[in-house]
Amino acid sequence: MKTEIGKRLKKIRKERGLTQGALASRISGKVDYTYIGKIERDIQLPSIKILKRISDALSVPLSYFFLEEGTAELLELLPEDLKEIAKNEKKQVFLRALKEINEEDIPLFIEIIDILNKHRGIRRQDELIDKGERQPSVSVKEKEEYLKVAENREGYGEKDRKTD
Repeated sequence: MKTEIGKRLKKIRKERGLTQGALASRISGKVDYTYIGKIERDIQLPSIKILKRISDALSVPLSYFFLEEGTAELLELLPEDLKEIAKNEKKQVFLRALKEINEEDIPLFIEIIDILNKHRGIRRQDELIDKGERQPSVSVKEKEEYLKVAENREGYGEKDRKTD
């Protein structure tokens, strides 16, 4: 673990374009740049308190220094929006469930998500219209057709079945 902390610290510091001195000056409290070098060379193992201050200075979660190598690499590859999603426990469960889906089902999941978002949008528009704050942007006919599909679950995946 000590080796990983040093390697990860050096890697993230360099990615941020910081020298050891620049990083030391960003850390709250007094930390000498030579201490940063010792951590990176695995000569010194920082306390959790110091490591937390370093992680704050680098804007990475403290857990970054303790994750398995593959997980740490994955976090570096994820766009910022996925990192935000990963912070929500319910969405983490959903993301884990995605491992188990069949690739052929992905278009269906995307369609379901689109329908849910449209449904929420229509409900929000209705609430705003009731308050007199917004004009409807969806025709009555479109809304009725959409609601029929959403309520009766008719048409789910129809687009994909026709192309298969």
